[in-house]
Amino acid sequence: MKNLFVLSHGRQTAQNISKDMASIFNEYIQVKPICVEDGLFDIDFSDGLVLDTGKWMEDLDGSSMIPEDTMSIRARRLIDFNRLHELMDLKPGSDVLLVNDHQKTADIAIQQLMELGLDHINFYPFYPGIKSYRKLALAVTPGEAHLVPDCVKKTIDIGTRRIDITTIVEVSAALGIMDKVGATLSSGYVKDMFALVQKHSKAAKNASEMRDTFQVLADHSSSGVVYVDENKRIVLINKAFYRMSGKLVESIVGQEINEVIPEVLDVLEAPHQKHIAKVFDRDCLIETSDVKLKNGQVGLIFKFEDADAIQKLEHELRRKNRASIHNAVYVFNDIHTESKAMIDTVSMAKRVAKSDATILIEGESGTGKELLAQAIHNGSSRKGGPFVPVNFAALPETLIESELFGYEEGAFTGARKGGAPGLFEAAHGGTLFLDEIGDAPLSFQTRLLRVLQERQIRRVGGRNQIPVDVRIVAATNKDLPKMVQSGSFRQDLYYRLCVLPIAVPPLRKRPEDIPLLLIKHMEMIQMKQIELDDYLTNSAVGYLKTHDWPGNIRQLSNLAEYLTYVVEAGMPIDVDALPASVNEQKHVNQSNMLHLLLDTDLENVLYILDEFGALGRRAIEQIAKERSLTLTEARIRAVLIDGESKGLIDIGKGRSGSQLTQQGQDLVKLLQ
Repeated sequence: MKNLFVLSHGRQTAQNISKDMASIFNEYIQVKPICVEDGLFDIDFSDGLVLDTGKWMEDLDGSSMIPEDTMSIRARRLIDFNRLHELMDLKPGSDVLLVNDHQKTADIAIQQLMELGLDHINFYPFYPGIKSYRKLALAVTPGEAHLVPDCVKKTIDIGTRRIDITTIVEVSAALGIMDKVGATLSSGYVKDMFALVQKHSKAAKNASEMRDTFQVLADHSSSGVVYVDENKRIVLINKAFYRMSGKLVESIVGQEINEVIPEVLDVLEAPHQKHIAKVFDRDCLIETSDVKLKNGQVGLIFKFEDADAIQKLEHELRRKNRASIHNAVYVFNDIHTESKAMIDTVSMAKRVAKSDATILIEGESGTGKELLAQAIHNGSSRKGGPFVPVNFAALPETLIESELFGYEEGAFTGARKGGAPGLFEAAHGGTLFLDEIGDAPLSFQTRLLRVLQERQIRRVGGRNQIPVDVRIVAATNKDLPKMVQSGSFRQDLYYRLCVLPIAVPPLRKRPEDIPLLLIKHMEMIQMKQIELDDYLTNSAVGYLKTHDWPGNIRQLSNLAEYLTYVVEAGMPIDVDALPASVNEQKHVNQSNMLHLLLDTDLENVLYILDEFGALGRRAIEQIAKERSLTLTEARIRAVLIDGESKGLIDIGKGRSGSQLTQQGQDLVKLLQ
């Protein structure tokens, strides 16, 4: 039996190609892999053919050479098309290491990939012995995954480059077995080509079906929807937009959107903002959303809302019965925890939920007190009744009584005809949740105590006592016993509320819950299951477990959004890349840097506008004097103009005053 010696620089490549050759020639020849780096000593090349996979015979010195009379063929090798789909999906401009067993084979592989049209990727060669190379996180290799360096986080193995059909025919002819294998050679390659065509045909069909599905979904939207590609050409529009435009499909699809709707030029300059413009002779609210595909293609979805329709909907919603929103959403199963302290808290809450006694939930801001209150309501016999929340920190003192107890017609200027019931009446038969009870004014606490004792209310301006059947659940983030001692909270009201106290532990005292809660919040945002180690290193997770979490669950929720929208899955970040909100040192450094960069007068004006809202120059000057700041009206005018140029201040016309933009508000938060 004749021998076919597959000559390659690397052992893996020689073995892979030998396996392919053996599958083609079956029992007719014996295929033997030969590795240059192992040496060519003690090899009998008689009655054989050398298949040189990479011009290696030119590099061999004469002493250990293959005999001159040994037949040899230089192989032509091709990239395996069936494994290129992952490379096609990479974003344009991606930096990738091309890993192969030798500089020569790495350069050849890069050249062939570029010739195949994968020129949207930046390839950098890597091979054993290279002295300097880019430390990249992504690598591509033709069957040499074992050579990939440690810096690489993800490897795409496209398989060893295959021997092409012409080389196989030459080998068959040289070994004299063409008559035995010739009939099956072409059919095998035709079969591979057919499978490739079939695969892409199926992908095209799936893409068409996906487009049809999107069309159906878009047509069910009452808003006008337009999808444009990366060149801003219209690809798809829905029925609502057809009706708005009054134009045929053929006259719109394929055109650039700014040709059909010139008004979107302003939208394209600031695509992530809401815009109001007159489109097709009607006022529209225009919003856009990015579309990013795996292959890197970027498009935009435009949504057009008729302003008149929005106003009608708003009026309709305002007419809805206020009681319809008084529903508790959360149950105990929505509380996710692995912490013993929190498990004990939930267990306690489940027990007291079955009673009808007043409950006082104590805990820091952001620990989930309202969520627990809703779960208690849904775990009680009152779960079929309303759950009515009232936040004392958000209610002006002058409105508290009318909000809670209601009012009669004519009780005060602006009172609605016929009067209105209060929140106590709205909660009849259910639960009234008194949130931030520590912020209740002392003057109101006396009347609240009387209502809790007698379970009767009297509307503002009314005379009749109205019995109410409500279960009270109160919550606070303040130390009520200390407030009682200082005289800012009534002792008798405290004891009336603190019948069944429940303490909610802060997040810093339940570190084992931090990874769990991050995953749950990110899964709610992404609407799919995620792995936390795709976003955070073990060091970062460990750091978060030791973080103080002053904002508790609210702060953790913000971090979940940051990881979802900023961090790319599969590229986990370490501690130094965490946002300033959970990275104390970064926050301090960032704040110090902002103080150094900002003009002192501008910084003072930003603080004043943040505290008081829209103000005129004279009002700012007066407040500055009260704070012993040297700011003349002329200087304030210059500061406001400077702030407006930086996008921090919006200078109003006439007497409307100047106020902070959203960017200005965000900056003040960073400065604090």
